Amino acid sequence: MVNMTKNLAFVLLALVLATSLLCIQCRSVKGSSSVSVGAYYYAWWDPTSPEQEHDRKNWSSPRILDEPNLTRYNSNDSNVIMQHFRWLEDLKVDFIIISWWGANSFTDNSTKMVFETAIENQTKIKMCIMIEPFNGTNSIEFNGTYNYIHEKYVQPFNSVYYKLENKPLLLFFNEDNFTNATTFYEDSRFTVKINGQKPDVDWVYHDKIRGQWQGDMPHNRVFPVCPSFDDSHVRYPNHTIDIDYSNNSYIDDWQKALDYANNDEVDIITICSWNELEERTAIEPHYNPNSTKGPFYLYNITKTYVYNLKGQGLVIGTPSRTPEGEIQPNQTVTISVNVTDFINTILSVSIRYFTNLSVTMFEYPMTFNSTSGLYEYSIPGQPASTKVSYSIFAWDSGGINETKDNGGLYFNYPVIPEFPAVSSLLLLTLATLSAVMIYGRRRVLKKRPGQQAPNL
Repeated sequence: MVNMTKNLAFVLLALVLATSLLCIQCRSVKGSSSVSVGAYYYAWWDPTSPEQEHDRKNWSSPRILDEPNLTRYNSNDSNVIMQHFRWLEDLKVDFIIISWWGANSFTDNSTKMVFETAIENQTKIKMCIMIEPFNGTNSIEFNGTYNYIHEKYVQPFNSVYYKLENKPLLLFFNEDNFTNATTFYEDSRFTVKINGQKPDVDWVYHDKIRGQWQGDMPHNRVFPVCPSFDDSHVRYPNHTIDIDYSNNSYIDDWQKALDYANNDEVDIITICSWNELEERTAIEPHYNPNSTKGPFYLYNITKTYVYNLKGQGLVIGTPSRTPEGEIQPNQTVTISVNVTDFINTILSVSIRYFTNLSVTMFEYPMTFNSTSGLYEYSIPGQPASTKVSYSIFAWDSGGINETKDNGGLYFNYPVIPEFPAVSSLLLLTLATLSAVMIYGRRRVLKKRPGQQAPNL
């Protein structure tokens, strides 16, 4: 009886401890997952522009040193915009802040294209506008600008326009003639914020340049993260900060951001930037001539930390296969995938696959390749005309599991038929026509009674 009582007490104690740990984890995830992530977005790229302008950049060197993975694109290209949305959705970014340089400017047209593409493709990304000092040193006509933004963006694109405090968010970049206290006023239809680095801003654009921002951090419960900064080829005086990423300043920013989020000190984390390649703050996949890191280096760092912020430390990348092209009958196919975990230790990564010839789901462990840093598994060769569908499953030491299955559609590849159906039908048709023609020719050549055979 005594032993039974001790055992019961031990079980109850274990349950209490487990419940406590679970509650702690839930509170941490709840506090972090409520934090929104935004990214500054620049729709000013135009390779056809004859020169660099405030609202229109033509990718020319030496002002632009980094090369985007999508090559030197035009910001009005809906295919480019859609790929940006795919990447931003993959990163679990909540909204973008689009740099806007006045009515009827290049960025006005490209910003409308961004909003239209968002509506047409039903992206999860929301968007808002940051008004830049488009009048130079002149003052701005605020009433007309507010009306224009509301009429051209908020009303027609209300479903994708980002709301803060239940109103459309509109930012103004700090500039003396633009946002000084004597001329600046707010419109009650919007939630209006001033951003930049000056003392009176609501949101800090970035805090990369030491001593430029002297206020509190996070400021107004908003914290900026930024990978690097380099304006040495743009202006003087200038600053060059961690352009080869060797100081890990982006990782340091994100670690601070997570600490603030876990301590409930921040509501919004802003990424400076998605694609401001002129000042070299971009996390959009790109080639950096000063770094040996690959084009997705900053992208993958962002993904790891945002997933951790939202309670998803275990991250499975998009798998690739070798060979990439047509798969021949009985040809082995190697699947490779990047799996990371910022919070816990990865315990196992496995592949699950099935074919159209069987209802059996096969599951096998993937092997970590220390050279490539990827998990790999080779699917045995399959018969002709087989369709192979697969997904990746991972499990970590925190009891978290994650599945990458292409949104429930699975990743798949076909094994080509030995004789494609169309080719077989064509061969059969040709053979039949040949037989008919030969038979007909024989009948023509056959001598009939009382009839002379034709001269050939």
